[in-house]
Amino acid sequence: MLYVPATGHYMRGVFRDFWDRNGGLDNFGYPITEEYIDPASGRVIQYFERARFERASPEATTVELGMLGREALGDRTFPRAQPIANSATRRYFSETGQIVQYGFKEIWETRGGLAIFGLPLSGEITETTDDGEARTVQYFERARFEYHPQLPPGRRVLLSVLGRRFAPPELTAPLAPNAPPPGPLTITPEQASNEEEDADDSGLVRQLVPPAVNGTMNPLAGSPGQTFAFAPTAGYNAGETVSVWANPTGGTPVFVGRFRADNEGAIAPVFFTPPASAQLGEWAIVAEGNTSKRQAIGYFLLISGPIGRIAAAPTPPPPTPGPPVPANVNATVAPRSGPPGTVFFFNASGVQ
Repeated sequence: MLYVPATGHYMRGVFRDFWDRNGGLDNFGYPITEEYIDPASGRVIQYFERARFERASPEATTVELGMLGREALGDRTFPRAQPIANSATRRYFSETGQIVQYGFKEIWETRGGLAIFGLPLSGEITETTDDGEARTVQYFERARFEYHPQLPPGRRVLLSVLGRRFAPPELTAPLAPNAPPPGPLTITPEQASNEEEDADDSGLVRQLVPPAVNGTMNPLAGSPGQTFAFAPTAGYNAGETVSVWANPTGGTPVFVGRFRADNEGAIAPVFFTPPASAQLGEWAIVAEGNTSKRQAIGYFLLISGPIGRIAAAPTPPPPTPGPPVPANVNATVAPRSGPPGTVFFFNASGVQ
């Protein structure tokens, strides 16, 4: 089992093995939910930033990847291209009538091919990506490739974060590093939504942060000592100085640095690591052009403690031991005990 501080979720068992052996962070990104059982199919599902892992049951060991690229396209279809002779730089897929070429072809062939990405569903097209920029993209059954010309050679093809688009938001709240669920969650997204409506203080709900302005923030929540990355989009004056500050809500701004915009008006990604003494709560990284006054703002939530809660209070004294806990009946509970505020996971069996 592995805890991922960047998103506050765990990887375990066959899903972790598959992640490790098939491209890891570059292909799939970080986990953004825990494993959970889909009530309609009984399948075990876990979302990652760029993929959805699935297996047929909790006991199954074969991992399948969800068709996120096909789902992202919805009803959109594309005309078939005229067949071409395959070469070192271009490849025609007769199954779907699409051509994959150049950098997209290299990534497809060297990082998993058909098993990881599936067949191409489109040719190269222009779309607005999550950072607000118009980019060349191509859809595959399980992924979407993006071309980022501003990045260094060899790193210009990225996979879209389609997992973030489809993951149930109520299951993305980060967990504490010492509180792994005992197994796949049986709570469904619908049940979680109902509980949020009925409860004033749901332990599974993370405080939301505003969407980034003229940039992309990653991760959206984390703890002091963790590094946050903010990538402003191009739009500054060529060659101008861009000053960057990290601002806690109601607190004292922290100067991060000055960056020089390139000829395309872009600056390098900004990295910021809040110290252990940093104020908890909402932060904003602001990158402002000194002459253009253009601002890019990325928001994140600095947390410490159990799921979604901001632990600003001192650590309470150890609880007084209570009466013995009776044996479970057709169910499991983890942990077996804990102070007020502890999140307990309950799994029942045999219910009809």
